[in-house]
Amino acid sequence: MGVKLWLLAIGVVVSLVCLAIISRHWGCAAPPRPPASWSFAVVSVPNGASIVVKTGLRDRRTATITLADVAAPPDGDQYAEPSRANLERLAGTRIRVEAPRGRLFGADSQSPEADGEQQTELSRTDDTQPPESRCPMIGVVYGESGWCLQLGQLRDGMVRCGPSAPKQYKREEAIAKSEKLGLWKE
Repeated sequence: MGVKLWLLAIGVVVSLVCLAIISRHWGCAAPPRPPASWSFAVVSVPNGASIVVKTGLRDRRTATITLADVAAPPDGDQYAEPSRANLERLAGTRIRVEAPRGRLFGADSQSPEADGEQQTELSRTDDTQPPESRCPMIGVVYGESGWCLQLGQLRDGMVRCGPSAPKQYKREEAIAKSEKLGLWKE
């Protein structure tokens, strides 16, 4: 009887270990969390890739939102003002910003060392500070109409894609290039 009990106990343990392994690798995973979303009133548009918005208690403070994965023409460039005006037109008076949870403030998942164009100041993330004291907010921005501002700016040829931009952004940039819109006129 003792040997049979031992064999039964070993069989139960082996079965539980196998079940744990199977459920870990082939079990139902939790669905990915949707991106976090925030809504802001637009104060101004300083360039073609950033927007100043009202934040804080009773909208008394301002913060800068940077459009993720795009780069606007620098100040002084002939397309800087048209790019800024186009973003202002697309944005309207209210915008909605989406970013992966916990990543609104600071750069995307790449480190600044991996992307030479990003500054370390933009990549700092400190979720313990209030939004108005953190670095510029970086995310996917939607205008009043619900259209993605990055795609609108790229479609109109007013900004360039970053190296880690999604394929959809690169397609819109390629269309603007082929149609010789905005920056791609020459």
